Amino acid sequence: MFVKKTGEFREYPLLPPGWYRARLVDLRQGPEAGGRMTVSWEFEIIDGPHAGQPVRGLTSTSWAPSGQNRSKAVQWVEALLQRTVTDEDDPAAIIEVIRGLECRILVTTKTTATGRQVSTVIQVAPA
Repeated sequence: MFVKKTGEFREYPLLPPGWYRARLVDLRQGPEAGGRMTVSWEFEIIDGPHAGQPVRGLTSTSWAPSGQNRSKAVQWVEALLQRTVTDEDDPAAIIEVIRGLECRILVTTKTTATGRQVSTVIQVAPA
């Protein structure tokens, strides 16, 4: 896609499920446990009792801004930019703009294939 590649993902403490104000800190591309390539979106909670705590969400590496099946990555970028992404937008340029932007994130707890519970971002909304 359009982010730096890495083989390492950090593990974060659990957060109670719910909506949080957050800032996008980083994006990293790497393999998921099943081997498929994903983008890890790393956010930091910016207020409340969990301020400063990191949390991440995963999307595919698909960049599909057009049509009814817009990719999750595009939807998250649109929430951060607070505008529609078009086919003319350059993904690499957008990534440089969205790092550091504030938003609201919906966090839930999921159980991994190995039985660990992790907090994960499932939705990004405008700040």
